[in-house]
Amino acid sequence: MKYQYLAHPRGNSLVILHVASYSNIGSAHLRDGEYQVQTIDDEITIATVKSIGEAIPALLDYYEKHPPRWRSDGKTGYCKTTQFGQLRVEQDHLGRWLASRNDGYHLLCDGKPALFPTAEEAQRAADAHLADNCPNSVPVADGLSWLPDPLLEFWAYPYG
Repeated sequence: MKYQYLAHPRGNSLVILHVASYSNIGSAHLRDGEYQVQTIDDEITIATVKSIGEAIPALLDYYEKHPPRWRSDGKTGYCKTTQFGQLRVEQDHLGRWLASRNDGYHLLCDGKPALFPTAEEAQRAADAHLADNCPNSVPVADGLSWLPDPLLEFWAYPYG
């Protein structure tokens, strides 16, 4: 699947955005005539390139070789930053697991938040539906869908 990316200026840096989800996936910082390309999560330099035209492919190549991983939030759940936004799974007061994207847009089943017996099952479901509602994405026919995120809808249509 092909997606569009853009580099948005911020001071001496460029923020690299996934156009369909308007998610920040990394940055490029100009230093000594070269761009230091960094991921959004680790903020480590993953490549040094001569032009901004090389920065986005370098970042995408890095993510292809090092896909984002789920990590503990240190509290009640797990999160993962992706090119389609922030994914999160957390346990409710009854011990069931819920998945959400971009701060509270839950993965639904029959119009209600989908409940999973384990964190791993919630993570698998969130991963399977990662690109749902973005242009050119192919929906998964398993009865689950994200609560629509108005920000995704706003940014997706001009570029769809």
